[in-house]
Amino acid sequence: MLPATGPAIEAARQAADEGADPLVVGSPYYFGVEAGTQERHVEAVLGTHHVLAADTVGRLARDPRVLGIKDSAGDFEAFQKLLAIKRERPHFRVLQGHEALDAASLLQGGDGMVPGMANLAPALFVSLQAAADQGAAAECARLQQQITALARISQQGPWLAALKAACAMLGLGNGRPASPLAPAAPAAREAIAALLDEAGLRPTAGAAVSR
Repeated sequence: MLPATGPAIEAARQAADEGADPLVVGSPYYFGVEAGTQERHVEAVLGTHHVLAADTVGRLARDPRVLGIKDSAGDFEAFQKLLAIKRERPHFRVLQGHEALDAASLLQGGDGMVPGMANLAPALFVSLQAAADQGAAAECARLQQQITALARISQQGPWLAALKAACAMLGLGNGRPASPLAPAAPAAREAIAALLDEAGLRPTAGAAVSR
């Protein structure tokens, strides 16, 4: 993630020289950018945290080197517009990054998910993908209910701090997000532990979030 096209191009060249095949390139950040600027940036580096308009994505998807997009905006109407692009360009992959829309996205033709909560319960999301592949809508709905309940963890303060705390409770990492974020507060950790227990995910004995 770099704030300007020049450094992003240089980083992409370095990654390619070191053997990288696909690249994930973020839209320029810090200052807001409009659609044309985003498009020029992606065209220059080939690849994008600002939400891209469907028309912009559609133009970029014409290039076979642009492999797909992960959408975490939580706007299902917008996501369906991305699926329409996929129908016209089958090589283009559309992934859902918002847990609340996972089942609906897969059943509507999405290619997969990039769910933060899979760090806590990977088998749950594998089961959802398998059910969607079979077209088992009722099973997808049941699994989505479990995912939605688990995703309440991300509402316990800053979502990344909450996720790190939950991981630490399961024995994964120390629960400390990168600065400037602070670890989850005691009240948030208590709520997170309760949600893990509700989901059948038992915290590791002695696991704690570092302060």
